[in-house]
Amino acid sequence: MAAILDFSKFTFTDEQIRSVKELLYDEIVKSPELEALHTVYEGIVYDKEIGFVGAGGLVGVANQGCDPTPQAYNIGTRKITWEPKGWEIYIAECFKDIEATAGVYSLKTGIAIEDFTGSDYVNLVLEVLANSVKDFIIRLLWFSDTEATNTIVEELPTAAATEQTAGSPIVGTVYAGVTSSTEGAVKCALANKTIVYLAATAAEGNAAAGTIYYSKDTANKITIYSGGTITPGVYAGYFTILNGFFKQIETQYTANAAQRVTITENAGVSYSAQALAKANVQGYLESMVYGADITLRSKSDSFILCTQSFYDGYSKSLQGLSLDGLYSNLLNGQKTLTFNGIPLIPLPIWDKIILSYYNNGVKLVNPHRAVYTHKDFLAVGLDSIASFSDANVRHDPDSRRVKIELMGKADAKLLNPRMFVVAI
Repeated sequence: MAAILDFSKFTFTDEQIRSVKELLYDEIVKSPELEALHTVYEGIVYDKEIGFVGAGGLVGVANQGCDPTPQAYNIGTRKITWEPKGWEIYIAECFKDIEATAGVYSLKTGIAIEDFTGSDYVNLVLEVLANSVKDFIIRLLWFSDTEATNTIVEELPTAAATEQTAGSPIVGTVYAGVTSSTEGAVKCALANKTIVYLAATAAEGNAAAGTIYYSKDTANKITIYSGGTITPGVYAGYFTILNGFFKQIETQYTANAAQRVTITENAGVSYSAQALAKANVQGYLESMVYGADITLRSKSDSFILCTQSFYDGYSKSLQGLSLDGLYSNLLNGQKTLTFNGIPLIPLPIWDKIILSYYNNGVKLVNPHRAVYTHKDFLAVGLDSIASFSDANVRHDPDSRRVKIELMGKADAKLLNPRMFVVAI
């Protein structure tokens, strides 16, 4: 097993580095703070219902004089049910994996060599792991889908239907169309990417009535994409812990199309065709903001979370204009562009996740995204925030490995499904 930290990427002089902390590694894009963009509820360790009181109904009619009739009055209520799911991060390393690297200087001697907890090597692994955990939080809360599966990419022979007269001798080398369950059936595709199954051997004799015959080109194949949306080769289990915000958003706008603004570029059939046209971005933003529920529009501190690509498209659309009045300060003091007074908060981690894990090799799955909402409606249920940072680092004498473990429970809920508009 290779070492967790790949020392082959570093060049050492004769005076080798004794402290792993002296090594430099690429800076990992940090996810935004959990509590800055979400409302966190701690102590969520089992399925639990929470009720919310909404607005009251109409009151006030003309004076009725004596013996008035009571007015019907109802207060709206709604509830969500927390369904926290367990998650874990489990890493193990044997001293043998780092013994032949510069990390050997982190090891002890004698029987204690197998226990390198607290070493510079482990400290550096934990430092990098902390950033990976931040990425995991965003992936868990936003991109999780309990039904997530990998995209299946197939290179299939090209088939084309041919004219064959029933009862007459078969013309050319053709194959009878069969079903997928036919023994030896060969999966092929028509030019329009319709799947057909052909007999394994060429047809002979006279053409049979009711049978469609196809020519088959095995040299010029057609690429067919099927299955789910996760990049081929990536373990889908990283995405199936719970149903995150994007999954819930999809469910909601499928039921209420008014909560979705379609980004036409996302439907492009290639990376280049998916390039965001800067001329379209302000139109998307206008539709999002003015199409939102009036309660959301009147709520202070609302924001538009978006991919960096969407933010860049908006920025490019403003070139040549004075931007002084379009900037707003974020919690971290950084400035960000606004639309109609609403700050856009770019999340490069969204772009990173989509590029790495929603990529079939030709195009991305909705590379440009924006969500107009408020942190009050992005509810995160956790057993404890500390579960993401309290790593248990221990030496296991039986396996002679140093193990790093984190574990917890989490859930994500749109607290009020009406309070968002998504551009996707």
